[in-house]
Amino acid sequence: MANIKALIMCPTFPRFAGDSFGADFVFELTKALSQERVNVRVITAGDGSEKELKYDRKLKKDYNIDVKRFFYFRPIRFQKLAYRPGGIPVQIQKSLLSKLQLVFFMFSFFLRALPYSYKSDIIHCHWVFSMIPSFILKLLFGKKIILSVRESNPKKINESYVLRSLLGKADAIVSNNDSYFRQLLKSGANRNDLYKILNGVNTAFKKKVVINDIHKKNIGDDDLLICSVGYLIDRKSPLELFNSFKELKKKYGNLKIIYIGDGELAKVLKSLIISNNFEEDVLLAGVLLPNEICGWLNRSDLFCLYSKNDGIANSVVEAMACKVPVVTSDVGGFPEIIENKYSGMIVPRGQPDKLTPAIDYLLKNRARAQKIGERGSLNLIKRGIDWRINARLHKKLYRRVLMNNV
Repeated sequence: MANIKALIMCPTFPRFAGDSFGADFVFELTKALSQERVNVRVITAGDGSEKELKYDRKLKKDYNIDVKRFFYFRPIRFQKLAYRPGGIPVQIQKSLLSKLQLVFFMFSFFLRALPYSYKSDIIHCHWVFSMIPSFILKLLFGKKIILSVRESNPKKINESYVLRSLLGKADAIVSNNDSYFRQLLKSGANRNDLYKILNGVNTAFKKKVVINDIHKKNIGDDDLLICSVGYLIDRKSPLELFNSFKELKKKYGNLKIIYIGDGELAKVLKSLIISNNFEEDVLLAGVLLPNEICGWLNRSDLFCLYSKNDGIANSVVEAMACKVPVVTSDVGGFPEIIENKYSGMIVPRGQPDKLTPAIDYLLKNRARAQKIGERGSLNLIKRGIDWRINARLHKKLYRRVLMNNV
C-alpha cells in the first residue's frame, strides 16, 4: 500500500510555538505520523494572524504538516469557541452567542475539509464534536473514520443522544486509557471497534534544562518548590492546591509554588495571593514554552495536578519524564501509569482534605520522593509512552481499517 493520506480533523491545533490552547498532543501525534511516512493534512480553526500564518509555513517546511484553517465568525476577534480554557463544551455554556457560533463552526469546519477529503484515504477525528462534519464527508465520499476520544469527561457522551450516535458512525475508536475505554462501552460503542493507544511525551521533557533566571523569580536554592501546569480552570482544581499550599506553608516556611498556565481562575488566584501576602511565594507564570516548563519542572521538588476529570494529562506525563515526583487524582488513566507511593501519589477525587497529606509526604521524605520520581520516569518507558510508538500503532490501525480488517 502506498503512503496513507490522512485528513486530521481537530477543532484546535497550535497557532504558534507554546500555544497552550492548541492541542499540543495532537501536534505531537501528527508530527510523529509524518515521520512514519503518513501524508497528513490538518483541518482546524484559526484566527488569521500573521503569527499563525508564519507558524503554519514552518510546520509545512519542518515537518511536512499541511495545515488548513477556517474562520467561523466575523469579525474574527469575536470568535468565542476555539482556543479558550475548557474548550468548546465549556464555551457554549457561557452565552447565547457562543451557542449560535457552534452552528457556524461546524459548517465552516465541513466546508474547509470538503475539497481535501476526497483526496484522503482516511479521516482521523479528534474529539467527538469533529465527527459531525466528518460523518457528512463519510456519506459523500465513503471515507473511513478513526475517532480519538479526547473529552475531559467521556461520561458526557453517554448523556447526549447525538454524541452517542456519532460514536457508532466511526469505523474505529481510540481511547488513551482503560477508564475511557470502559466508559465508551457504556455509551454503546462496539467493543470490536475500540482500541487503546497511550499518548506519548514531548521529547523536550527528556532533557535536563535549567532555568537561568530562577533567582529573579524569588525562588532561592534552598526553597522547596511545587510546580503545577495546566489550565487555571475549576476542572484542574488550582484553588484546592492553593489551599493545601497555604496549610503547608505554616510547616515549611521555605515552601513556594509556581502555576504555569492561564484561565478564568487566574484573577481569583491573584486576589488570594495578595490577600494572604504570598506575593513572594506564589508565582503565576502564565503560558510558557515547553523548554521553559521543562526548566521549572527540573527545578521543582514535586509536581501537583489535582484534576476533577481528565484522561492522562500531558503535564503529568511530562513531569514524570523529568523524574519529578507527581501528586495527582485517581481519575482517567492516572492509576494506570502511577502506583500510589511507589511511582507517584494518587489522591481520591473530591477529597481535597487528602491532598495536603500527600504533598506533605513527599516534602518530608525527600530521599523517598526522589526514588518515586525516578520510578515514575521508568514507568513511562515500560508502558511505551512515546509518540513514535503511538504513531506506529495509529498507522497500523489506519491500515487495518482501510483493509476492512477491524
